[in-house]
Amino acid sequence: MSQNQTSSDGTLTKTRVLIIQLARIGDVLQTCTAVERAKAKNPNSTFYLLGRKKFTTGLAFLLKQTFAEVFELPESKDFLSSEGVNFESFESFIDHVNTFEFEEIINLTFSNSASVLTTVINSRIKKGIYRDSKAIQVFSDPWTCYVHSTVLTGAYNLLNLVDLFVGIITGSISGPPSEAHASMAPNGKHIFVHPFASQSKKFWSTDRWCEFFFKLMRDVPDATIHLLGGPSEKKFAVNILKHPLMRSFSERIISHVGDINISQIPEICQQASLFIGHDSMIGHLISRSNIPSITLALGPVRAEETVPYSPYSLTIYPRTKCFPCTVEHSCDFYQCHYDLMVNSLSGLVKDFFDTSGTFSATEGWCFNSALDDCNVNIAVSTMKHGWAFTNLKNSSALSFDEVLKVFYRMTFLKIIDDIDVVDKFPTIRPEEMPLYLNYKTTLHKALELITFGEIFSSQILAELCRPNPSAGVLQPLAKKINEIEGLLVMFTNSRPGLLPLTHYITSSYSSRPDDDILSQANITMNAFIEGKLLCHILIELTETIIDRQTKIQPPMEK
Repeated sequence: MSQNQTSSDGTLTKTRVLIIQLARIGDVLQTCTAVERAKAKNPNSTFYLLGRKKFTTGLAFLLKQTFAEVFELPESKDFLSSEGVNFESFESFIDHVNTFEFEEIINLTFSNSASVLTTVINSRIKKGIYRDSKAIQVFSDPWTCYVHSTVLTGAYNLLNLVDLFVGIITGSISGPPSEAHASMAPNGKHIFVHPFASQSKKFWSTDRWCEFFFKLMRDVPDATIHLLGGPSEKKFAVNILKHPLMRSFSERIISHVGDINISQIPEICQQASLFIGHDSMIGHLISRSNIPSITLALGPVRAEETVPYSPYSLTIYPRTKCFPCTVEHSCDFYQCHYDLMVNSLSGLVKDFFDTSGTFSATEGWCFNSALDDCNVNIAVSTMKHGWAFTNLKNSSALSFDEVLKVFYRMTFLKIIDDIDVVDKFPTIRPEEMPLYLNYKTTLHKALELITFGEIFSSQILAELCRPNPSAGVLQPLAKKINEIEGLLVMFTNSRPGLLPLTHYITSSYSSRPDDDILSQANITMNAFIEGKLLCHILIELTETIIDRQTKIQPPMEK
């Protein structure tokens, strides 16, 4: 974040910062949480929000506490007339926003429309993705490059979306340790459940939920279930209440679905002992009150990335090979829904109440059913570092991709934020040892290419510093840099595990604002230097894990 400005009389003036968030209501809520953290770190900044009207209106009660003003972007149809697009209406909206003369604009939506908006609104400093004068996409800061490298192009991110937003806004995810305490519910075991989500791939069927409710009512005989949801979800709630399995427990199930608005949820949930739900806005809203919660991650949900931002949030998700999928991926049979067993969730809830309403017993948790243990992971977050540190609690051995997530978290936090993560070194699956050996070889080959990139970029920089730089010298060197970028892309296409590394390098230097050629050369060289450091750290981590496994299981003698 830019430094606060000083007026002529020496007093500190407030920096006006515009946050652009055009994504859905859950993302708006996470943005609100991130800005609250940013305000704590930068008290002399005033924040404004630009979002889509249909996603900001329902959260007005919360947004007005965080933002000085909310600019509600109408839907595209509202800019249409009988003669086509009404550009005057759109221009008047932009002109109104520009009257606030923002010092900073930060785009937290990774979409083309948001990058265009960031471009046309005036500001001295811009962060996130926007476009330069040649309409070329610009990734203006290290945390934006990280998001592009690990979130948008793969599933190798272990950091919560709130922390990523904080990193883009302030330049660092670090902060004071959280001192929040779990909300203490009044007498009674009131379990609030939101059994719905925005897509069918993201939530259990009615039968699945009723099977869970049936088992929960028997295991916790004094529990009362409260159903939450909006008007559009009322028909699903009716199906639950009328389900044959629920007949014996009708007096212990209370439905609030469609009967309360969003602003009433925090108040009605004050009596909650526990919240259970899928990845949704309601889960994020309730977690702000530090109510213990269990999130079921299914379909395209990335368990560590988008779940509620709270130290009292626990996430359970399947180990299905195709999980997480993408929103565009079609699926006729939701295997991940069946791999997340009802017994897994009911056992977790029973354990919660058996330990006086805490998740303490999840340290080293192992399900009674061996089948469940093979199919399910439990992720728990702590806030002791000032950011959400997520770790698996029940898995004794991580898969290759899960280990790479841990490695990339350790590596990027050190490179971008100078944070040394004290991480428990993962135990790997012995049968996947060939993958680590191949990954080590691949890293060495990538390091060789990146080293050449550093050499050629430093030669370009040296030539530019001469009194009369020669185009005959610069052009061949620039061509070599382009060839190296092409080789890195080609190399990565056949080795997905390298994707975060190579994308971070190329996005750092190939997408940059219209600086002078000397600045561009500096950025390019620094990108390759950072790439070398990334490679060296990843090689060291990979060699360590190979050595540890070799000592545990030495090769058999012939």
